[in-house]
Amino acid sequence: MGKFALAALAAILAASPCSWAMKHELAAEDNNQPVAAEPGDVIVVTLVSNPETGVWKLLPATRSAFIVLREDFRPFQGGQQGEDGEYMLELKVRRHGASVISLRYLSWENGSYSRSFDVPVSVTEKNQGEKDLVPQAF
Repeated sequence: MGKFALAALAAILAASPCSWAMKHELAAEDNNQPVAAEPGDVIVVTLVSNPETGVWKLLPATRSAFIVLREDFRPFQGGQQGEDGEYMLELKVRRHGASVISLRYLSWENGSYSRSFDVPVSVTEKNQGEKDLVPQAF
């Protein structure tokens, strides 16, 4: 690789918004279980869902404390249309303080919320010496 290419690569890497963040993975069994996080951490919530019977809705208060990176539905492997799959929500912690990830399952049958998922999140100052860190590029 030439000197120019190396210099260009170094400039790109130096300018990229890469930070050290921890990834927290949550599922239904983590409902109401507190999570300790730091600004920049990523929280991934995976819940059983079926788009034929309803949809998970992220409550507005959650959107103010987190940045939604991705929201998706994936059918289980080999699943047929109309069967359960996974709702996946990926959030980035925005700021310090206490907040709650709040989701409600809106049932198409009766138009009301039939399930809930709430996880309190306590966001503290970064302290890289206390845990294993995984690089996350954003």
